[in-house]
Amino acid sequence: MKKRTLCIFLSLVLVLGMLPGISMFAAASDPQPISNQTELAGMVDEGKYYLTQDITIDETWLPLYLDNIYLDGAGYTISGLQITEPGGGPIRLIAGLFAALYDSTIENLTVDGSIEFSTPVSMNVDCGGIAGYASNSDISSCINKVNIDISHDAETLTSSELLVGGIVGDARNSSFSDCENSGSIKVCGGSFGTNCGGIAGHIFNSVVTGCINKGSVEAQLGYEEPTRAGGIAGYSQLTHIDSCRNNADVSAQSSFLGNAYAGGIAGELLGEDNDTIINCSNYGDIYAEFDDDESGNSSSAFAGGLAGYANYDSVFNSYNRGTVTAETTYSVALTSAGGIAGRIVGGHDSYISRINNAYSSGAAHSGTENEGSNYEGGIAGSAPYGFDWGQPDVSYSYALKDSCQYLGGEAVDNCYFFQLDGGEYRYDSDGGSNLLLDSLNEWVTDNSEEGEHYEGWVLDQFGLPIFERESDGDTPTPPPPPFIPPQIGLPYYLNGDEKVFIGFAADSGGVMNYIAPVGKSILFAENPKEFTDIGASWAKSSIDFVTEREIFVGISENIFSPETGMTRAMFAAVLGRLYERSYGALDSGDGNDFIDVDNGSWYIQYINWAAKNRIIEGVGANKFEPERMATRAEMAVMLSRFTQFLKLDIGIALPAFDDNDSIPDWAWNAVGFMQESGIIVGRPDNNFAPNETASREETAAALERFVRWVVK
Repeated sequence: MKKRTLCIFLSLVLVLGMLPGISMFAAASDPQPISNQTELAGMVDEGKYYLTQDITIDETWLPLYLDNIYLDGAGYTISGLQITEPGGGPIRLIAGLFAALYDSTIENLTVDGSIEFSTPVSMNVDCGGIAGYASNSDISSCINKVNIDISHDAETLTSSELLVGGIVGDARNSSFSDCENSGSIKVCGGSFGTNCGGIAGHIFNSVVTGCINKGSVEAQLGYEEPTRAGGIAGYSQLTHIDSCRNNADVSAQSSFLGNAYAGGIAGELLGEDNDTIINCSNYGDIYAEFDDDESGNSSSAFAGGLAGYANYDSVFNSYNRGTVTAETTYSVALTSAGGIAGRIVGGHDSYISRINNAYSSGAAHSGTENEGSNYEGGIAGSAPYGFDWGQPDVSYSYALKDSCQYLGGEAVDNCYFFQLDGGEYRYDSDGGSNLLLDSLNEWVTDNSEEGEHYEGWVLDQFGLPIFERESDGDTPTPPPPPFIPPQIGLPYYLNGDEKVFIGFAADSGGVMNYIAPVGKSILFAENPKEFTDIGASWAKSSIDFVTEREIFVGISENIFSPETGMTRAMFAAVLGRLYERSYGALDSGDGNDFIDVDNGSWYIQYINWAAKNRIIEGVGANKFEPERMATRAEMAVMLSRFTQFLKLDIGIALPAFDDNDSIPDWAWNAVGFMQESGIIVGRPDNNFAPNETASREETAAALERFVRWVVK
């Protein structure tokens, strides 16, 4: 009897173990580890997984269609994604790490690689670094580094729609939080519409929060339907976008019958009075163009710092710092460029479009002299109303422009503008004046009525303007201050089309302190450099500091050579670059006083400038010895003289190193100042080693400390 009972029990175990989703030995909900491509490709519907290490995949990877999965990337990277022949069919091509996700969660995952192909037939395309398509899914803390380049002949391959995003191509009823795209996105030619964005090409009825785009977004040649490009979303429908930022350039170009829409956050918005864009910011340049393509058709180009075109939508507490341009090659086409929105449609029935508490310091240009309609505005380029459209609510918004907003030729109430003689957030050389603050307070003075008591604008803890007032009886409440995100990246200004990053710039307690040339408008951007030989250097962070500001350059594109010695010519160059990026062009004088400095050398202007100002002197007999390695004592003297050239006090200090006796008399005070200020420190044995060669990594560390000391 016991033996029969045991047989029945074992048979039951076997049968139950064979049933789908039932295991007698492990809970079905236990996440399964993934450590290689084979295990990654083996994921199935309703599974839970986590990565245990970085994974490199090869060209055999086939994007997966998955339903109701959970994947925790655990901060690891899946690299090597290479897609040149997308899957899908019969009418849609889909490409990404995953082809499609349904009711799934993906988090803490980075994907790297490239997706590049030409669509061979008239088919729609969904493409994204994480997934081509996502429905009812949640994607959080994911990073896309995949570069995407898709082309399509829209004139001959008709009936195609291209939806391409850094994270997901087409997203519906989904959420994205704290995601980042740093891959470049380039899409050319969807006859039924081209939509591309840093996070999603097209997004419907979803929520996007805390995401950032750092990769360029370029949509070209939509043919019969619009071309849309956005830093976060190309085309956003009924979607809430909160606390997102675009740091990269965005462009859209269309032809034939299709309009072009480009926006720092979204190319086009379609909503129903949602808080569609809130607490967002754009730092990239935005460009939209309608190219006639000799078709004789007239369409339009709309470009906005936040949204190219806004239909029944709201933009709150958001900010644009980039330049916005809308152009056309066709003589009668319409162009409209705005600091916040290229065009905002007034509203319909109960849906009212709004731009409230928004701020733009970027210029807006319609950019073309033609026979068509060209609009540009500090807040919106144009805002048609009448017919079936109501008037939009545009208020408490600010623009660095002659006029804020065009509404039938009239400015909007409660929308303000101001002018600056110089650049925004530019400080005088003495670190005193903030031109934006001064200009805003001038506006307060000019617009305050008798009996009103305003404290005016002051700087907050980030060094950005906020409005304060006295509470005095019935004093009218002034407009709320604009929401201005903290400065992101490094300060720079434009010299023609060239970005010139400021040398004397350093963050302190969340505030970027810097010294900029007079009259320059200051913008912010990240400027990372990649060197393959600094990973083990003790001065890596300092090397990053000086090369991001372009004070220092590598000996080649990817090689810094940290342990190599500094020549005297190199020292003259780094000090000259540091100075000219903050104070303007160098005065190198006339002629060349040194017989061993070639007039055609790359460093001639820096040596002449340094010698003229007695920062670095010659060695006698009309010689400079530009290729001789500089000693650490010479480094101390050069930096001390440069400090005095900047009219800063070096005082009198005595060095306190174990090898003081070896410090030359001519360098004694300079070494003491460097030690006291913490700019140059001794080597680990507390020796200054004055007669040993100063290495490139030692110089980088000293320059970082010097910059921080000057701007603190």
